[in-house]
Amino acid sequence: MDAAESAILEELKTVTALLKVTSHGTIGQLLNSELKGEKAARVYEASDGATPQTEVGRKAGVGQATVSRLWQRWKTIGLAVEGESGRARAVFDASAYRAATGQQNDEAEG
Repeated sequence: MDAAESAILEELKTVTALLKVTSHGTIGQLLNSELKGEKAARVYEASDGATPQTEVGRKAGVGQATVSRLWQRWKTIGLAVEGESGRARAVFDASAYRAATGQQNDEAEG
């Protein structure tokens, strides 16, 4: 990586940090709203962009159709991005946001 690329990368890191700081509360609220119940939170946390829907569902205790629906919604609203083969990758560390805001969503999901 040359000096110009390094400078651009450092600037991007700075912009990313600023966005996280200024958007922290909004992101936390959105995560708490979307990750209703432990099962949805487990789906989100298992969404690494590489793991298939069936495996994420097995880890979270939900069916593949539920994972598919959640992934589509989260990609639409920006909580996830597309990873390998269309699999979703969570953008944020939901547990860190919940811990930082003192909010835990223990509501059971059916």
